[in-house]
Amino acid sequence: MHAVIATSKVDASVLDPEHKVLREQLIPAVKALPGVVTAYWLEPTEDLQGVAVVVFDAEESARQAVSALHVEVGSSIAPGITFTAVQVSEIIGHF
Repeated sequence: MHAVIATSKVDASVLDPEHKVLREQLIPAVKALPGVVTAYWLEPTEDLQGVAVVVFDAEESARQAVSALHVEVGSSIAPGITFTAVQVSEIIGHF
């Protein structure tokens, strides 16, 4: 298995305590990707850094998802959310 780990800077003006964009747009889009196993989005930190971890069945699936969603440093997946780091890593342990 492989994971896409993406960190982002969140503009304070788009913070939504109900996470509407996440629930209604991002989660369905990611869930529909081929090879996705599970995903986690973490609450932004006090300095407005967000983290998403999306697990895929294979490295190829993870890399194809990054390409399909245009996930790259400086790009935006939703208004006010800009990626600051993106990596694909092999999962070497889990429980």
